Amino acid sequence: MTHMIQLHSFDGGIHPAENKQQSTSVPLHAPTSGTVVAIEDRPVPHASGLTARCLIIEPDGQEQWIEHQSLFDELGLTDLVDLDPAALVSRIRDCGIAGMGGAGFPTSVKLAVKHDDNGNSPINTLILNGAECEPYITADDLTLRQARWLGQADQI
Repeated sequence: MTHMIQLHSFDGGIHPAENKQQSTSVPLHAPTSGTVVAIEDRPVPHASGLTARCLIIEPDGQEQWIEHQSLFDELGLTDLVDLDPAALVSRIRDCGIAGMGGAGFPTSVKLAVKHDDNGNSPINTLILNGAECEPYITADDLTLRQARWLGQADQI
């Protein structure tokens, strides 16, 4: 037996302004190639029965994707020390990298800090958390092992 969650309204309470656009601005990766034909509210698989803004894609049947290009090739780099921080933040945004928390907050927003009048960032070191959240997940571990094998572990 399935029970739907019912939403109830009530008078009073606090109604702070929403600021959801920050966590809904991550580039999305389509599940297929085709054309976006609509952006509209549609029912979503949620117990509330509410609708949400959805991208409607008309598949072209080609299942094409953009070929992977390494960061080094894309930016014409030979060493990580030559990487422009703004270019890295832009790449992180374009890749759609976001936090795995409930908000899915875009990582590029977290890294886009204000620079001083000389264009210098208050951040000079980026530390990545490579700890897995579950004991049998190995994606971060394997990424770090691969970087160490390539001799870039101290640059990551």
